[in-house]
Amino acid sequence: GIELNGIVRQVLDSNPVFEAFGCAKTIRNDNSSRFGRFTQLQYEVESKRDAEYNSRQNVPNCLLVGSHCITYLLEKNRVVRHANG
Repeated sequence: GIELNGIVRQVLDSNPVFEAFGCAKTIRNDNSSRFGRFTQLQYEVESKRDAEYNSRQNVPNCLLVGSHCITYLLEKNRVVRHANG
């Protein structure tokens, strides 16, 4: 398989944590999402000059160095109390 660097592994491993806090059982769906999430991936990009020097014809390498998650549309009333019944 493909060996992932530490940052990539951390970004991938964060998904189940977000899902655990953002999903709930409802009458219609056992795993209903209660939020939307936007994940911005952050890269370190090699300069075109360095790419050319390394014989990649101005195509720079990109290395994932982090991410930033924004949660939106969180239904807070479903998170802080149980429904009747």
